[in-house]
Amino acid sequence: MKTNPQTAIMLVGGIANFNGFSISPSPKALLPIANRPLYYYLEKALAAVGVKRVIFCVKPEVSELVTKRLALHVPGVDYQVRETVFGSAGSLREVEDCLQGEAFWLVNGELLMGVDLSQVLGFHQEREVQATVAVMPVLEAAWEKERVELDAQKEVKVIHRIHPAQERRSMMRPAGLYLLEPEVLEYIPPNSYFDLKEQLFPLLYEKGGAAVTWEITGYSRTISSLDDYFFANLDVLLGRVEFPALQSSTNSNGKYHQNPPQLDSSVKLYPPYAVRSDTQIGSEALILGPTAIGQGCEVEPNCIINECVILDQAKIGRGTYLSRCIVGEGTLVRKGSILHETALHKSANGTGATHVLHLREPAHRDAQAVSKHLQWKTPAGPFYLKIKRLLDIFFSSLFLFIAAPFMLIIALAIKLDSPGPILFRQERSGLKGRQFTMCKFRSMVSNAEEIKRELLEMNEVDGPMFKITKDPRITRVGKFLRDTNLDELPQLFCILKGDMSLVGPRPLSFDEMRYNPRWRDARLAVRPGMTGLWQVEAHTKLEFNEWIRQDLDYVHNISLGLDLNILYRTLKKALLDLIHTLTGRRK
Repeated sequence: MKTNPQTAIMLVGGIANFNGFSISPSPKALLPIANRPLYYYLEKALAAVGVKRVIFCVKPEVSELVTKRLALHVPGVDYQVRETVFGSAGSLREVEDCLQGEAFWLVNGELLMGVDLSQVLGFHQEREVQATVAVMPVLEAAWEKERVELDAQKEVKVIHRIHPAQERRSMMRPAGLYLLEPEVLEYIPPNSYFDLKEQLFPLLYEKGGAAVTWEITGYSRTISSLDDYFFANLDVLLGRVEFPALQSSTNSNGKYHQNPPQLDSSVKLYPPYAVRSDTQIGSEALILGPTAIGQGCEVEPNCIINECVILDQAKIGRGTYLSRCIVGEGTLVRKGSILHETALHKSANGTGATHVLHLREPAHRDAQAVSKHLQWKTPAGPFYLKIKRLLDIFFSSLFLFIAAPFMLIIALAIKLDSPGPILFRQERSGLKGRQFTMCKFRSMVSNAEEIKRELLEMNEVDGPMFKITKDPRITRVGKFLRDTNLDELPQLFCILKGDMSLVGPRPLSFDEMRYNPRWRDARLAVRPGMTGLWQVEAHTKLEFNEWIRQDLDYVHNISLGLDLNILYRTLKKALLDLIHTLTGRRK
């Protein structure tokens, strides 16, 4: 590296989503931290080391919104918004034309840090490497290292108490900040989904490329949960973090302040706080810091707001008491509400309803863990789940009764056509990651997995999928079964057992989902299905990013109406496929 990098790529992604709970239609990089967008803090840190241009890599659905919101801010650097779809590393190839063959910074749009980046820059230049990865230590107390080991029958075998000196796992995790040389781009295939952590760095190591770590010694927090978001706001408001490249907004006591609006004399406002000047606060209201209240908010009379983060355009009804709460953008809190350690957000369906999430289990031992919800939140309620299960049992039983004679004929045909078992069995991940055995009629030769290793270079799709148009492993009967979708029939037994559902994301193994943890966590929040949105909307498309998009759309919009629509379209498609195959017509 001859000169300091002048370009930074910020991986912004799509709508801010915390395990299925969204508090704003904008990405996390645009969420306010003490009433300043998160990217503002990153921009200042990058500009201090000579960055002149920041490229925002966003998903197409938020491109227009990001562009509009960036236009409201007077930048210290040049902003460019680019739509990217090919994953964290694939996105670098998509914006390669902006890099001009020079070294560049890569930063996760979820990162809040108070770090002087000149130290990272100097370290990278001194080591003369292709990549520097900023890391943070993983801090675990002694009791958090205790593990219960079970035997095959799930009985307690031993309880391990590991001393830190015995720890064999790495105690460092990536912070979301990288400094990369342009040669790294050569390892990334163009127009293909490619993951930074699971694919690029292993390939870089395999090819002999040098990558080193640099431990962040200052403040850093990745906004991966509502817990992180809440405490990031409190840390800034309370002055727990210093931003070397940012003009101080704290008072002499080290606590944040912002010029408040014109207030009624009966309003009490106690610092630290960040309140926008256009905020309306009614009479007799009490605002206790640390609290942040965003643009265009309205707090009606007689409210008490204690240690809260309230996003833009929210309205707090008269006489409401909020303590340690997060109120989403545009959310209406009904008058007289009494809420503690709660997140609220406006429904996306336009009904004006407010969704509520309790942020902490009462018995949780970590007093600071305001939002320790780990399971992905879906719109699926108890009534929907019961009805769906009844429909699964009814229809799978009906289809099995109708298909039983044909299944016997198929089994005989498979046995006569090629040596090997009738059924193909494989371990897959179901609801909440539980393992189960998925069955299909065997459509390939019995040693298909061994042959696959020899065919990897012929793969026509990206991501974890493997598909070639004329797969030599497919048998004569198998081709017919695949063309007519009859190879899927044994999965009806998995539906009866409750391992699968008629409609849902296709069941995969954990290894196949490793390239995108957000997609993995979302799809494991629902039962896998025999058919799904991807099968009826985009099954002919080979891009992995399209598969991700369809799965996330299903999980976020799951409903009985959507399930019935997918089931109808699947049956229609299956019938047409069968007719086309029997008549020899092309699909």
